[in-house]
Amino acid sequence: MAQDVAQKAPIETEQQQAVVIIVNESTIHIKNAEKQVLEIYNLTGVKVSTIKIDSADKTIELSNLPKGCYILKVGKTARKCYLK
Repeated sequence: MAQDVAQKAPIETEQQQAVVIIVNESTIHIKNAEKQVLEIYNLTGVKVSTIKIDSADKTIELSNLPKGCYILKVGKTARKCYLK
């Protein structure tokens, strides 16, 4: 008698966690954004900085930027921040 053995491959499910951008005065903390790029725009739409994110949790100092309002964008996630 032949025995039919079905091999089951593990089902891989990849859950992508949402990118989180936390702003604290002149510092931002970004979570779940490994291997992505942070783009910083001023309110006129001019890109003022691009920063490669090399780890899942990254803290970035923005004190080198002039005071004002900026748009932070990582992938499809965007957030407005005001630097004092």
